[in-house]
Amino acid sequence: MIDASPEPTDTSPAVPSQVSSPVTTSPVENPTPSSEAPSAPASSAEPVAEWTDVIKDARSGVAHLLVTRCENEGAGSGFLIDDDLVVTAAHVVKDAAEITLRVDDELVSGQVLGTNDRSDIALVRLARTSEGHQFSFIDGDPEIGTEIQALGFPQNLTVKDERESNSGFTATIGSVSAGDQTARYESGPIENMIRIDASVDSGNSGGPLITKDGKVVGLVSGVRMTADGSPVNGWGYAVIAPRISVAVTEWKERSTMVALKSCENAPAPDGTAVYSEVLSSHDQAPGIAQSLVAHGQAINNGNYESAYSIFTGNILGRIGSLPEWSDGISTSYWLGLLVDDVKGADDTVTARARLVTAQDPVLHSPAGTMDQACSIWTMDYTMEWDGTRWLMEDVESIGLPEDCTTEMEDRDNTDPNDDIGD
Repeated sequence: MIDASPEPTDTSPAVPSQVSSPVTTSPVENPTPSSEAPSAPASSAEPVAEWTDVIKDARSGVAHLLVTRCENEGAGSGFLIDDDLVVTAAHVVKDAAEITLRVDDELVSGQVLGTNDRSDIALVRLARTSEGHQFSFIDGDPEIGTEIQALGFPQNLTVKDERESNSGFTATIGSVSAGDQTARYESGPIENMIRIDASVDSGNSGGPLITKDGKVVGLVSGVRMTADGSPVNGWGYAVIAPRISVAVTEWKERSTMVALKSCENAPAPDGTAVYSEVLSSHDQAPGIAQSLVAHGQAINNGNYESAYSIFTGNILGRIGSLPEWSDGISTSYWLGLLVDDVKGADDTVTARARLVTAQDPVLHSPAGTMDQACSIWTMDYTMEWDGTRWLMEDVESIGLPEDCTTEMEDRDNTDPNDDIGD
């Protein structure tokens, strides 16, 4: 989350709602909203929408982004405005080497179509279309006192019931508490923001603020911070809807993507994205797949420290230190992952998946095989929930990998989103 100061005379720091490294502070507590029910509408008026119904309709259009960079990785939120376009915050996708999104519980890669750091807005085009809910914007600036819900995926959820029911998605109620604010970030000030009192946390960046008619009034950008680095209760910043609408209207007509970062030590060719598909109906399958894909994409980018951070428990005793492990896969990279089945409940599950890798056939052909430049593995991943994400506690290869070298050579110039493992 971005750190900002609202007044020229106020020099206390603030932070963006998404950061490259995990945030350890607890979510900002939201002031208790009024318990008074609204007056009953006149019989001739249309029924007043219930928040539960509005959020249920909107949920499928809220995206969870994992962004891999050359040095680190981060996460954020976003929202669909077309079947292949997701709006998010510029700082969420800044310096991205790869972007993986979970939209409507489907995984898809994305690429930046437009970005503006000075207004903290970005537009991401999906590699394939989504059937999730598409948001629209309000006309004009939101009025002070407008009731809103902040939708997104805060990173440090620890409540198990929330994870089991909606894979980290949250909705927090609040209101627009001030307009014409200046958020003073380390990267520079952003003017004409709104201040909100809805509770937002790391990972909410880029998520939508919606009214009871389901329209977007703003995009979550940052929170106010004290001098000691603690979030200020009920003091967040958001980009206003008209500003977002103008920017994305221009960007969505473009056909040229913003180039992803190329990492010098990456073993994968430029532009190699991990294709993924979730075939399991288990509630946690999309989240597990997203964690594994982020691990694989970090390997592809040569960001071995981030890739290594997923390991815990038994697996660390087998793979050794970070230098030992990374040296053993220095020519290997991921092409695709299909999550076929997930078994278990609570905080430990086993995921059966098919993994497609490429590697130097001489230096790193899998044990027991010869000259495999492409391999299809059947893997059992034991995954544990740590309160923030799924970590890899153990992994087992089921039999020897199949050789797909010929298929890879035949498909060198095909769409990376073609099906794999058929």
